[in-house]
Amino acid sequence: MRFHASWVFQCMRWSYFKYTIPEKERFDPLLIKAGKEAEEIAYRYLSKRYKVKRCKNREIHFKGFSLAGRGDFIAMGSDSHLVEVKSSKWLRDKPELRWLAQLNIYLFLENFESGILLEVIGKSAIRTMKIRFNPELLRKSLLYFSSLKQYIVREEIPKARHSYRCKYCSYRHVCAIR
Repeated sequence: MRFHASWVFQCMRWSYFKYTIPEKERFDPLLIKAGKEAEEIAYRYLSKRYKVKRCKNREIHFKGFSLAGRGDFIAMGSDSHLVEVKSSKWLRDKPELRWLAQLNIYLFLENFESGILLEVIGKSAIRTMKIRFNPELLRKSLLYFSSLKQYIVREEIPKARHSYRCKYCSYRHVCAIR
């Protein structure tokens, strides 16, 4: 089984559907556009300070599944940083755990000790956070994917997680939660 690092700590039901019925996913074109715009803004921001290149796709195998993905950029200067870009409509008190976990997986895949979580708020505000690799967070992330694997093997749809994010879910039309 092959999972994507970006799925980490998503609603387990969403990840289950993403793996078992990917053809039924309905993307919100506005969210996709916002993500691409955030990457363009981040690239321009980083290019003023660093030489910037895209990360390469990576995959690592664990017992019974593999994790694949890539960070957004590597910013190279006096020291190099793996950068993960996130787009949000508002400034949060702290970054979402799933964002930190995703960056942490990329740090592991690329063998970086630290990276930068670059959050683009709206169309112009930028917040950066330097994040150190966290082995405990990686362990918890792998437990998440191991649990997902078990649901898939048992063909058991996981319980839904009620959240404000349900209204943005690309599988809300097949989920019992509305």
